[in-house]
Amino acid sequence: MSLVGCGGGSTDPGPPEADRPAFDQAVAEYLHRSRMDLKIEQYKSFSMGEDGAAAQAEIAMGYAGGVMKATQRYLFEFEKFDGRWQVTDCSQK
Repeated sequence: MSLVGCGGGSTDPGPPEADRPAFDQAVAEYLHRSRMDLKIEQYKSFSMGEDGAAAQAEIAMGYAGGVMKATQRYLFEFEKFDGRWQVTDCSQK
């Protein structure tokens, strides 16, 4: 899979603003299915596949309960299925 950078010089390394809710939702669904008590703190990098059907993001995640302030970085792989973004792989960096 070949990925290309997005943002055109933007200081925000996350997905394009119009697409961000869909990626945030895909991450939230993955975290729920995986029973991971985490939340998105900040996108550190984002790249979209040339065909627009795959993407990759490095995301700093914090604890959803707010008990601990530490963050951990995860690499998320996304694919578009039936018009919806879904997480296909996730690994801690």
